Amino acid sequence: MKVRAMLQSINEPREVEIINDDFGYEGNQRKYLVKTTDGVVCEAIFNCFTGLYYADDVYTIYSRERQAELLPAGWIWKDYTDRSGHLEDPKHNSIVSYDFQTGEVNFYNTGWELTHLSMTDFKHFAEKWVKDNFFDNFSNKQKYVVRVTETLVRDIEIDAANEEEAIEMARNKVDTGEFDLNDSLSAREYDYEIHYKE
Repeated sequence: MKVRAMLQSINEPREVEIINDDFGYEGNQRKYLVKTTDGVVCEAIFNCFTGLYYADDVYTIYSRERQAELLPAGWIWKDYTDRSGHLEDPKHNSIVSYDFQTGEVNFYNTGWELTHLSMTDFKHFAEKWVKDNFFDNFSNKQKYVVRVTETLVRDIEIDAANEEEAIEMARNKVDTGEFDLNDSLSAREYDYEIHYKE
């Protein structure tokens, strides 16, 4: 639900989204968890006299969300106040994680390792790593593996801009016979699922 809230950082009302309306109490005042249009997740309270929510986007920040600079829309950095965070893909999978209190990073669940990079340099390096490992080097298209299922399971590797395009391209390859699953099954209906290329 979207509401107007007075943001402490600018002392002006702005639209925020309530993401948890039962976040506990401070005295007898109910606390809310809200997300600003800048992607800051913080605590807020409601003032019944002014009819406004008051969001503490200075001291009670839980996370900040920002679009990755080198990657297509939907690749989001989630940064937390304890200096940890992660990079999410458009399906909300954590691809790269970091904890700068311990100085450790984790690429695609391969295990935590120490880094000596600054957070800015690490994020730039991580985005380049994702681009090199998840995307076609000659376009902004992501690599997908579309799993086609009938009685046998077969995978088709597809370069596409999004999941819908990947599934449509896989269907066309099967329908035109460019990718032949099995001659005897060619007239049947198949199920298509997205599987990211490892």
